Amino acid sequence: MVEKDQIAIVKIVPRKTSSVRFAALLPQIEDYDKDHFQTPAGFNMIFLPYADDMRKPDQIKLENINEPSEAQLAGAKLLINSISADIDCRNFENPAIQTFFTRLQAIALDEKKPEEVEDLLQPDEESLLIC
Repeated sequence: MVEKDQIAIVKIVPRKTSSVRFAALLPQIEDYDKDHFQTPAGFNMIFLPYADDMRKPDQIKLENINEPSEAQLAGAKLLINSISADIDCRNFENPAIQTFFTRLQAIALDEKKPEEVEDLLQPDEESLLIC
């Protein structure tokens, strides 16, 4: 599709109960920049609006779109590459599932009030520094 300079218009129904949406599939070729970062091949999906979704199309104007400079891109890549965290998702329990099971246990054991579930996914408010 890239060689023919074409796009695909598709009808999307994600679930049986959802409404029909239309989208444009723009082909994307695999590309590497000068820092060897890969842009994978595939399609970019852009949802197309219905006529009712357009409010004032005559007033839409493209302003000067600020493209990031090479220094900004290099700084962002350096920042992303410097972030490292050894987090194992198996160390954290899903609080919604744990709440369900504690409520189920309370019903099964005829308890008045289920146990409180500690949400380990929330940040520790005390350890955060407020500047």
